[in-house]
Amino acid sequence: MFSRKVFLVFYVLMIQGMDTGYIDLSLDIGESYESSVIPYCEASDKVTVTIDIAIRQLINLDEPEQILVLSAWMRWGWFDCNLVWNVTDYNGTNKIILPIESVWMPDISLYESVAEEFFGLLDYRAILHNDGTVKYTFPTKLETFCQLDVSRFPFDSQICTLTFGSWVYNGFEIDVTSLVGKVDLSQTKENAEWSITKGEIVRHEVIYGCCPEPYPDVTVYVYMKRKPTGYVINIIIPSMLVTSIAILGFILPVDSGEKIGLQLTVMLTISVFQMLVAEKLPPSADVEPLISTFLKFTLVLSGGSTLMQVLVLNVYYKGHKKMPKSVKYYVLQPLSVVTLVPIPGMKNHICKSKPDTQLVRLFHGMTGRKSPSDDITMEPNDPDLWMYLSVILDRLGFGLFVLVLISGTAHIFVRMNTE
Repeated sequence: MFSRKVFLVFYVLMIQGMDTGYIDLSLDIGESYESSVIPYCEASDKVTVTIDIAIRQLINLDEPEQILVLSAWMRWGWFDCNLVWNVTDYNGTNKIILPIESVWMPDISLYESVAEEFFGLLDYRAILHNDGTVKYTFPTKLETFCQLDVSRFPFDSQICTLTFGSWVYNGFEIDVTSLVGKVDLSQTKENAEWSITKGEIVRHEVIYGCCPEPYPDVTVYVYMKRKPTGYVINIIIPSMLVTSIAILGFILPVDSGEKIGLQLTVMLTISVFQMLVAEKLPPSADVEPLISTFLKFTLVLSGGSTLMQVLVLNVYYKGHKKMPKSVKYYVLQPLSVVTLVPIPGMKNHICKSKPDTQLVRLFHGMTGRKSPSDDITMEPNDPDLWMYLSVILDRLGFGLFVLVLISGTAHIFVRMNTE
């Protein structure tokens, strides 16, 4: 029975000689029904709207702008007491399909939307049941703001929220809720970078500063996990390999003239990786991704190795100067013991073993050079002392570089897996 004047007009056309016929069934709503006015009923003081969603595809997650774009199927339902009819009066017809503009529709909005419109909102048809239930399902594209936490990039997981509710009507006029309480992911297509692990729908009731009435909403929580394989292959592994190349700078002979050039090349390459990561992530002063911390760490480490190579070259080419006794006995001798570089012929030297000529040749390319130090009985002259000091500094820098690189990398990646 209609509480307002509503007319059902049936047009039935049957064609003889055919197994099937075409039935054109339409609903003609009388002048007393106004689709722009909320249906108030005597038995209920507010309209309850159910909001559910099925995610079809994650189109894009713009991380610098922090905007999530989803392809989704919206599933809305509500009760309109002005659209109730007796099935027996209309040959058992219990539902009818109409354009959504013909019936009243709640003003549901996506609060965090960054799009100018709710795509597809008025382009589809609603299903009206004889008990006054209206079901409206339509596909749409949702563009919403999503605050990201990229501290564990690229091994991060994100939670994006979509809040739906009435923009005009308060909780005493329209209530919103969910029928199933979770997002339908059964028809979700795979995304190249993200996988949607689960989705929850939770109802909230908020009192805003503008109004004393409560405003209910349903918040959709979309849980996503990044697929890190591409970043591991294209950024992490290459950056670690490039950083490891910096070790060769400590072995490269001084005579090659490329010790500093190699270190500078490594620094520039790491800077390129750092810019690639920075372009991918949102600018934030609050959270720094651990991968950015790792790249900065390797950049500083490469800078330190460059300074060490400058020091080695400076020491190596001091052969024309006399080595001070303080440097000879308080720097050269203790470091030669620590780095296992024996210096022959030095008085009161702690290690009296044969000089490691292979080590000297490895670090400084002295293949065809014979120096007085080749004779263990002779006191090393100043050029040889400066040369041995440069070898010691190179080996000391090598050990420190490897130690700091391994410990720093392990610390960063342990934090990445535990936070």
